[in-house]
Amino acid sequence: MGVEIEVVQDLTDDLVQTLARLLPQLSRLSAPLDAESLARLVARPGNRLLVARVDGQIMGTLTLLRDSGVYRFDSGTQAD
Repeated sequence: MGVEIEVVQDLTDDLVQTLARLLPQLSRLSAPLDAESLARLVARPGNRLLVARVDGQIMGTLTLLRDSGVYRFDSGTQAD
């Protein structure tokens, strides 16, 4: 059982649904991210959305943000 790390380039329905399932495990207060919000996050040049897969199934995620500004991401809204 190995873990594969993938940088998300394109959103799929499966990815959007899986992230909607995983997010409540992180915070009950966070609103689910829709496909449009995730597309904006992935499209931003300084951002990277990584997913961890075990046997092809997404088990976790990490969002890296390099730009300045205000962002809404997996666990809420953050500002520089």
